[in-house]
Amino acid sequence: MDNLQAQEKSKYHKMWQQSEYGMTSPVMRYVDGILEYAKQNYCKTILDAGCGNGKFMQRAIEDGFDIIGIDISLNGLINEPYNLVPLCIEAPLHQLECEKKDLVVCCDVLEHVPQEWLKDTLKALSKACKKGFMFSICLTDDHFGSLIGEKLHISLLSIEDWIDLIKQFFVVQLYKRVGNDLLVVGTSNGNQG
Repeated sequence: MDNLQAQEKSKYHKMWQQSEYGMTSPVMRYVDGILEYAKQNYCKTILDAGCGNGKFMQRAIEDGFDIIGIDISLNGLINEPYNLVPLCIEAPLHQLECEKKDLVVCCDVLEHVPQEWLKDTLKALSKACKKGFMFSICLTDDHFGSLIGEKLHISLLSIEDWIDLIKQFFVVQLYKRVGNDLLVVGTSNGNQG
């Protein structure tokens, strides 16, 4: 594990110890739309990239999806009513290696990824994507990092820069700003990254 990876893992291990951090799950704002998209596009398998507390994974399981998660630190997982740990990979996203999943969901995560890892992260997500993807990216500074004296949103790019970067690895079908979030939906580019 390199120094940056150790620092990032330690930062999120500390964050998940803050009760306020685990009370929210930004992906849940979009959960109904994500799962409806998955059903309409015959997606049966999902990768939750940046699974955080696991709330989205739990909901996807309840709706009958086969799901795995990845996060740099798994100490935030809520393991009730399901034991999610066996379904998760503890690693930074740019080191993801897994079988392709029909749908890759990555909500409120990419802005947390160090800029030097962004291209490799999107490449890894692209390799894991069989059919489609749904990303939400917060475009503003975070406020939770102040609980531990850290900045969490370390990759704050413009909408245009995010779309240009994502298009290097995916086919973008739709994007729009919703409040402070950039929502991006599309398909695999069929490449291996």
